[in-house]
Amino acid sequence: YRGTYRSEVMAEEIRVLVAGTGFGSYYLKAIEKSDKLKLAGILSKGSEHSRRIAEQYSVKCYTDISEPDLKNIDLAVVAVRSLLSFGKGGVIAKQIAEKGVTVLEEQPVYFAEAEKYLIR
Repeated sequence: YRGTYRSEVMAEEIRVLVAGTGFGSYYLKAIEKSDKLKLAGILSKGSEHSRRIAEQYSVKCYTDISEPDLKNIDLAVVAVRSLLSFGKGGVIAKQIAEKGVTVLEEQPVYFAEAEKYLIR
């Protein structure tokens, strides 16, 4: 976790960016119930559904990975289809991880994609 001791991380709020509002909605509900997690934003294609959810949670709905200030994000949940199911989840996960953010990629990860994007 970005070189931070776990005890330090647990003492503070963890700011989470959720990519995808389909299956990502399960994570949004869990974050809402947590005392330690704070929703920092939603990354999506910008559909009316996603914008409505962002409004419901009082956060911004970003439509491009360059929009959120990733220096203020501790964890990103990428609940977007991966290459295995013809999506861009791996590409999004790679872009976020390259900025030093811990990433949880929810969808099935294609090994070649993980090897290419995430394993160093």
